[in-house]
Amino acid sequence: MDKNKVKFNIKNAHYALLSRAAETGAISYGTPKAVPGTSSLSLDPEGEQVVFWADGVKYYVSDENQGYNADWVLARILDQMRKDILKEIQDSDGVMYEVQDNGEPVEFALGFQIDGDKYNTRFWFYHVTASRPGMEANTTEGSRTPQTDTLNLTMDGAQVKTGDERYYVRAKLTSDDSPTKYASWFEEVVLPGTFATSGTESGSSGSGSSGSGSSGSGSSGSGSSGSGT
Repeated sequence: MDKNKVKFNIKNAHYALLSRAAETGAISYGTPKAVPGTSSLSLDPEGEQVVFWADGVKYYVSDENQGYNADWVLARILDQMRKDILKEIQDSDGVMYEVQDNGEPVEFALGFQIDGDKYNTRFWFYHVTASRPGMEANTTEGSRTPQTDTLNLTMDGAQVKTGDERYYVRAKLTSDDSPTKYASWFEEVVLPGTFATSGTESGSSGSGSSGSGSSGSGSSGSGSSGSGT
């Protein structure tokens, strides 16, 4: 039985920059940085279900897990985030500059917390990139309504565990499952540990370039690890 009946409120957002070893491509993460002011995070799953009909039945079914597209709405994008994630630069006078950069986007992990009526749940999404945000400003009419910034995110899988070919999309933990692990959740990006042998190891791995953009498939309709929140 599920532990919570409802969920509400998002908070405790963090990001951690992703790096890859030059020779092996092995993934590691920097120290997570807190991001105050999250208003909402909306995730839309990417991927299709492929159904092949034969003999009058669904002869073959395959689900493709290609992660999520997301909108992250913030009270304000911090200057440090603009430098770390959006590649903006700052001179000695404190002036911030946006420069044209046609290279690869910065990769990072995104963590956050969603409250429940009984227990809270914390998440890490392992492979996230952000596109350049728009900008909007409006005049004040009578009362002052805060205006927000939105980052458009792509969130998909990464091979974060050495020797494991699976592409992990996200991890989550409820506060009563492991109080110790939950308390330290945002101190570092939580990586996969040891799994029980009762079917947990049987998930199909994705294909694609090492570390990102995977999709899984299976004749029984099961996709790669990392389902919806």
